Amino acid sequence: MSKFSKHSRLARDEEQGLLLDFFQSLATLRGFREAAQVFQDLLSRAELTMLAKRLKIAKLLLTNATYQEIARQLKVSPQTIARVNIWLQEAGDGFRLMFYRTKKKSPTPGILPSGTWSSIKRRYPMYFWPELLIREIMNTANKRQKQRLRDVVTNLNIKDKRYRELQKIMNT
Repeated sequence: MSKFSKHSRLARDEEQGLLLDFFQSLATLRGFREAAQVFQDLLSRAELTMLAKRLKIAKLLLTNATYQEIARQLKVSPQTIARVNIWLQEAGDGFRLMFYRTKKKSPTPGILPSGTWSSIKRRYPMYFWPELLIREIMNTANKRQKQRLRDVVTNLNIKDKRYRELQKIMNT
């Protein structure tokens, strides 16, 4: 049974506009504290727990955990795990995006070194070496060389975040 009556349904365009506004509002948030504040205002404790469990199920499935392990750890039914697994198989881009972005981060806030992003880059230069190398090349290259490098990156046709960042660096 639907929670909304047929009379309260919006036209498809209006619904899409609302969703776009909602997602754009979420995109303005800075950090996990702001996100936590917003979601605590939007959702009940049970809804938050349900969403958190779905995300954790997706993460565990992506790490090849078994249904039994997931059910035991999160106290969820096999049907819930199967539903998340189907979403992962049919699309799952959002789950995968969150998984890979949070995979390398520390599970507890405050573990990363304090300071700005640039101080982290200085502290861990090997992780950022492609970006640092391209920055150095672009700083010393002439116009023709810069254009050649831009053409190479454009022709890669790779939509990976790192390549978009490198392309942004080269366009400056």
